[in-house]
Amino acid sequence: MAKQGEKDSADVITVARTIYNEARGDGLAGMQGVAEVIRNRIGHAGYGKKSSAIEVVSQQGQFLGYGTSVPKATGVDATRWEDAKNLARNLVDGTLTGNKTCGAHAFHKAESSQGLVGPAWTATHTVKIGEHNFFKITPAPKPAKK
Repeated sequence: MAKQGEKDSADVITVARTIYNEARGDGLAGMQGVAEVIRNRIGHAGYGKKSSAIEVVSQQGQFLGYGTSVPKATGVDATRWEDAKNLARNLVDGTLTGNKTCGAHAFHKAESSQGLVGPAWTATHTVKIGEHNFFKITPAPKPAKK
């Protein structure tokens, strides 16, 4: 973990950028939820058994916030950026705690006049934090034995 005055690693900055860009509008609780999803995907077969947070966030098409540039000094919520970096440091060094998302592997920011709009994959809705709905991937049913 970087101490005051030390520079964070590229992995920490990349993971923090992803967390910040995905959920800064939902405050610390929403960003914690995104960090938990990243953590919960590490080693998960449904996501290619990635072995680190940076591998999870850089997986093509998974996190919109990953491809967005690092926040600039102007227009950045400095408090939220520091929160994102702290979460990323804990995630990268393996000390992230908490389970606000009830083991969620995915999140999605969408509702309609019909209520919750779920993702296209089979999942169980676990919790809503701010504007994000969190989902736990349901294992595919095993084929019946003949």
